[in-house]
Amino acid sequence: MSEESARPGAGSHGGGAPAEGLPQIDVSERGALRDGQPQQLDRRLFMQLLVFTASGTGSAGELPERVGRAVAERGAPVVVYADVNDPRGIGVLTWSEDPALFVTAVRPALDGLRDAWCCGRR
Repeated sequence: MSEESARPGAGSHGGGAPAEGLPQIDVSERGALRDGQPQQLDRRLFMQLLVFTASGTGSAGELPERVGRAVAERGAPVVVYADVNDPRGIGVLTWSEDPALFVTAVRPALDGLRDAWCCGRR
């Protein structure tokens, strides 16, 4: 790890105050005036799209519903798309303002369904 990347505030997601001598970077979104006041937003929406082709023993027809239910039960918003060109293909779209949700909720939910979609492991 370089000396620069080891400093607090270094890197794209460093957090905290920048190191002495470095400029403060403002990544806020700005919009048009509303009621004479500037609009500013510093929140972010993170999205993750995962695409699979089911190759396990489960029924491909019920897989989108099973995946959607498993992810939603862990508290993550989810939309599951059935691939019109591949009867065993699905897309799983999740989103959150906290990117940790993809590791703490989405990943465990999908791991619990590994037998239904897993990539050639038998």
